[in-house]
Amino acid sequence: MSALGLDEVLFVHDGPYRRLVFSTSIVDVEKGQLLDVVPGRSAAAPTQWIEARSDAWRAKVRYATLDLSGPYRSVFTKTLPKATQVADPFHLIKHLFRKYFVWWERNGQRIYGYLKNYEPITEEAIGTFVREAESGYTEEQLVTARRGRGRPRLGDDKKFVESVRLGSSLKSEAEQRATAEGISVSEVIRRALAQYLHSA
Repeated sequence: MSALGLDEVLFVHDGPYRRLVFSTSIVDVEKGQLLDVVPGRSAAAPTQWIEARSDAWRAKVRYATLDLSGPYRSVFTKTLPKATQVADPFHLIKHLFRKYFVWWERNGQRIYGYLKNYEPITEEAIGTFVREAESGYTEEQLVTARRGRGRPRLGDDKKFVESVRLGSSLKSEAEQRATAEGISVSEVIRRALAQYLHSA
């Protein structure tokens, strides 16, 4: 293997508040093959993983690809000092866009922020947003608008809330299943109840 890559990945939304839990993917870039996934996005876990490989294995790695993050740079600098560090195209373009918008702002165009696609929010863009809001939105536009973070939709029918007491072991099992599947404990309970009712 001549090229090794590190990249952070959102692993799961954990717990009732959907806390973001990240992991690091370790990839054979040349073959496009996932080698392993280690917890967190700090330098510790990937450093330990690479150091566990043999000297002969590490000597074959000529290129190290990363997203320009400081922790990953330190991993490669420590464990693969002879490898050439290469920024992956996605993050390289992302950083170039940011630098471009900084230059744009310094040259007279005031920028209030950025959209998810990195498009700058200028005076003109704000004017467009205001005109859209003043003209109003149809019910269909509001219903079909993409939801942000928060509870997932459960359809358009009326909803009810029921309190359920769970023993410590059942609660623990529900939390483990929720973490494994990247869903909430409430969703685990809903699915279990639906399966029970449909099988009766």
